[in-house]
Amino acid sequence: MAQSAQGPIGGRAGQQVVKLPEYPDFLPTVHVPIITEDQRELLRTIHELPIMLAVSILEGRVTSSFHPEINTPENAWYTAMTMKLYAGKDLVRMLTHSIPRDYICAMVMGTIGWRIHPERANTPEALQVSPYNSNGPGTYIATMSITHRHGKGLFGNEYKMLADKVALYLKAYDASLIPDNQRTKDMEDALRWAYHVDFYYAAKMVKRGKTAFINAFDAYEKVSSLEKRFRELYTSTTHLDPDAHLVQGMSYVGCATRDIDDISSAHLQDHKFQGSNYTWWLTMSCIRDIGLWPSVHIVHAIRTWEPEQLPISEVLVTMLARSMVEEFGFNVASPGGITDSLASSPRDWDGDLYDVMHYRTYLPDQLDESSRGLDELSNKIITVERESKRLTNLWIDTAIRATKPRKPLPTLAELEELAKAIKQRGEIVDAIGQVDKDLQTCVDFFSLLQEVLKEALRGNYLHILDALLPPTQGRCHFRREEENTEDESAEYESDDEDDSKGVAFADYDSSTSNSQS
Repeated sequence: MAQSAQGPIGGRAGQQVVKLPEYPDFLPTVHVPIITEDQRELLRTIHELPIMLAVSILEGRVTSSFHPEINTPENAWYTAMTMKLYAGKDLVRMLTHSIPRDYICAMVMGTIGWRIHPERANTPEALQVSPYNSNGPGTYIATMSITHRHGKGLFGNEYKMLADKVALYLKAYDASLIPDNQRTKDMEDALRWAYHVDFYYAAKMVKRGKTAFINAFDAYEKVSSLEKRFRELYTSTTHLDPDAHLVQGMSYVGCATRDIDDISSAHLQDHKFQGSNYTWWLTMSCIRDIGLWPSVHIVHAIRTWEPEQLPISEVLVTMLARSMVEEFGFNVASPGGITDSLASSPRDWDGDLYDVMHYRTYLPDQLDESSRGLDELSNKIITVERESKRLTNLWIDTAIRATKPRKPLPTLAELEELAKAIKQRGEIVDAIGQVDKDLQTCVDFFSLLQEVLKEALRGNYLHILDALLPPTQGRCHFRREEENTEDESAEYESDDEDDSKGVAFADYDSSTSNSQS
């Protein structure tokens, strides 16, 4: 349905070909080593189906956040984020359709910073810094690469060095809590090193015996998560190629109430730490201490055109890019703040809408695509259900004919009745033959049904379609009554769990979707 979502097979930086995860499996590669099963499912959906179904996958994560294994105190950030997304699900659907498919895929893979690098110009994988017509309010993504590496970041062994330096910084913070006269030589060495590192981007906040980037326990926990992410990147590349420079980068997601270019510039490598985004600036400092120079890339992820869209746009991009420090990024605070002041500020919001709707037609085009795609899928499912019901009734009819009680054979004295009985037996044989044909028709249809569903859904998406399609007549229960001398009735109903009868009946219950494009 959406071939553009497949993404490039590979790019070239210098003389080295970059391998990106490819459809349909989207398996990790040496340059993009971390792809979760949730990400693969989302990428396949974006490639095969309307974007509306990708939104449904994100909404479905709200339910999973209440699972006992996930809904724990240490995962409270995830539950809070998914609840914000669900509360603004109508806005989420609209905003997701306003993002070009290629940008969504690049956000999910973590390759968006590499794809906007000038080195990619005039190549199939190239993306623009902004897919929108003009600057304005919205959400952005900041990523890091290494200078003179054509948009690439650290390689595997360098991530190990980076993790070791973050671990040493944590030890320096621990040492800062110890009275001066009780510190060991290792503690003093760690504090001196941290003092040196803080000078790169936090010179105004440097204090001997203190750490500029960690000043509270919650910050300590976030930096500990950052160290784990760096070690995961190192481990994931060890068995592939520890010397390969990754094009997959960790992200920071932020939002701007007035001007994306102005606000996002605070993350650039020529700026300084101002007391926030400490995981970002600590990473920049440690990269400098390795002997490398970081380079920052900013991408306009969503351009908003209504005041209330801004908080939910930040939540949406944070989930797509997995930018929380507990997942694969630098964000430490829950996204989606309150922007009441934005709504009261004078602004030409109609101009912002015109910019998104007319100058760049991703939103209307993709809304139309979702509408047509869902109609096609709806018609296929309704047709399957109708044919399933018809064939099930046919099976019941043939089963009744085959098992219908027969009249007793005539005696020798009743020759005329015997002739009729012989004729009747021939009719029964013909009926049984017809039963075999009808049963074969059922088998052939259900084989075809399986192929149709595979073609239409390409995975376990039936539960998603249940939430989107128009209501039907309910579950298919079939009953046929036979009158006998005692006025008893035989009941036949479909039962997927009755394996002893050797026949599976389609039992499909579609529910009304409250999702409208």
